[in-house]
Amino acid sequence: MFGIGLTELVLIVIVALIFISPEKLPEVARAAAKTLRDARKTGNELKRAISEVDIPKVDAIKSEILSVVDLKVIDVKAEALKPANPPAIDGKNTTASSSSGDDKKSS
Repeated sequence: MFGIGLTELVLIVIVALIFISPEKLPEVARAAAKTLRDARKTGNELKRAISEVDIPKVDAIKSEILSVVDLKVIDVKAEALKPANPPAIDGKNTTASSSSGDDKKSS
């Protein structure tokens, strides 16, 4: 059945009788059987859906997604490796040496 031996099955029945009254036990057993049946049905449907998947098409989509992701990673790396432009002060670029500007102001 589920790898459950006779001893374990008897123990489960005894525990069920203790916690669930004998009057409600058939109702609980039916509900458990229905839940188990629905779970098996869902599992079988899932297995069938997985077996019907077109693997070459999935592989093509996967490779397309990975190539786009790789391009995005390359773009991000290229942006990260670009030298940063220094901030402009008063609309002028600060790439000129500041010592020459200080000499003019002090004279």
